[in-house]
Amino acid sequence: MTSLDNHLLLGKCNVHVEKKVVDRCKVMYNNKLQTINAITIQSDDLEKENTTDVPEERGWALKVKKPKVLFTEAQKQYLSEKFNIGKVTGNKEDPAKVSRDMPYILKDGQKRFTREHFLTTSQVASYFSRLALKDRRNDIQDQNDFTAASADKKLFGLKKKVLSHV
Repeated sequence: MTSLDNHLLLGKCNVHVEKKVVDRCKVMYNNKLQTINAITIQSDDLEKENTTDVPEERGWALKVKKPKVLFTEAQKQYLSEKFNIGKVTGNKEDPAKVSRDMPYILKDGQKRFTREHFLTTSQVASYFSRLALKDRRNDIQDQNDFTAASADKKLFGLKKKVLSHV
């Protein structure tokens, strides 16, 4: 006879619930979460009693409003110098390098910038892009001026010819 037949005939059943390590870990983790949850609920109740009714901003990715900071004339002059060096040589200055060099730049034997006036890489890159945009607009304006000047020259020459025949 097989063990199944013995079980069915005799009705004796020894059931052993085997818990695997994973199951025990899950039970322990659940118990830990329950105790942590109970502690946070108690602390939340205490905080509610101690605080006023100030609405909280929700969301972990809310943007922080930063105050608008204007560049000083010294900063603008330094960044323009670096930008113009890049224009003349054809090798653009790296905004990260310009930003890293700001604490070490000397003018008349003294540091050119104080700690409050150091700029970040993104600030330097933004300023460089604004200067480049301004240059592109000036180039377009110069081309338009050249086109208008050549049209005026042609018109003047035409008027001169007409008047000479009259």
